[in-house]
Amino acid sequence: MLRNKLLGLALSAWLAVPTALSIGILSSSAWAEDTPKVVRIAAVVYNIAGKTTYLNGAAVLKEGGLEKTLLDKGVKIEWVPASHSAVGPIINEGFASGKIDFASYGDLPPVILNASRPTVQLVSPWGRSGNSYLVVPAKSKAASIEDLKGKRIALHRGRPWEIAFANLVESKGLSFKDFKIVNVNPQVGAAALASGTVDGFFGLNDAHILEQRKVGRIIWSTKSAPPDWKLMGGLWASNDFIKKYPELTQTIVTAYVKTSYWTSQAANKGFVFGLEGKWGSGKSSMLALVLKRLRGMDGAKVAAVEFRPWLIGDRDQLLSALFEDLAKVDVDPAAKPA
Repeated sequence: MLRNKLLGLALSAWLAVPTALSIGILSSSAWAEDTPKVVRIAAVVYNIAGKTTYLNGAAVLKEGGLEKTLLDKGVKIEWVPASHSAVGPIINEGFASGKIDFASYGDLPPVILNASRPTVQLVSPWGRSGNSYLVVPAKSKAASIEDLKGKRIALHRGRPWEIAFANLVESKGLSFKDFKIVNVNPQVGAAALASGTVDGFFGLNDAHILEQRKVGRIIWSTKSAPPDWKLMGGLWASNDFIKKYPELTQTIVTAYVKTSYWTSQAANKGFVFGLEGKWGSGKSSMLALVLKRLRGMDGAKVAAVEFRPWLIGDRDQLLSALFEDLAKVDVDPAAKPA
């Protein structure tokens, strides 16, 4: 669908430069290149417990071994912050101005960036995909995208999930002109839906927050759509950097691949248990009993953190609040529950 068309347009530009996957065949003498002192990597930034944290930054430095590997080569890492509400424009501007060398983000903004001239290429795809959601007000009678024809839909244009929206619209024989698109970031869009300013909202996990707060209702998601409708992306690199520093590029890509492998292992994943039931069926009582049992265990081995996501306004605030609470926990990493 749309993603394939867009990527098809960019394919000739992508093939015009060597890919990182082929870098390994270069001779070792290529390392005689003038290695840069600093590598600039852009990533989504969060403020957690007063500390600036970059999405997947800690994992790629430690589990991927990137920090030590680059230090051994005399190269430092400079993290370039990109706010969640404007990731694409910030990173695209950084690549276009030559202020960043690598960035991890979705696939639509890079295609837009490459439209004028080949600037970046995908060097390490994500090992996962994400879902997008169409939400309407809780009391809305709309049950499908067709029911929203002529209505106001909040959609952040130019972000990766626009591809899913375009595919959905096209699959129903409709076009963007059939809707009144309100181009705002996800936080503003979610707030607009909650206040009744728009008739629909298309975005990511903010959809679940709207449902939990009982102000929104999900009527469609990419969970039931073809795989290529889902949010995709990965680590992108500047074509100029790849051409000038091929071996260093391969080093960085290898670290990201190692990180993806590490996060995919069952031993490194957490567990999520859901408790569902009607109002007054005893969910809060059950939760209280579980918390009491957990808090009665050895505090050095198990810590119970009570968190109420439905009280948080948007995605960034939710993640920040959650990690701030987790940062306060003091658990011995070597200790294991009995």
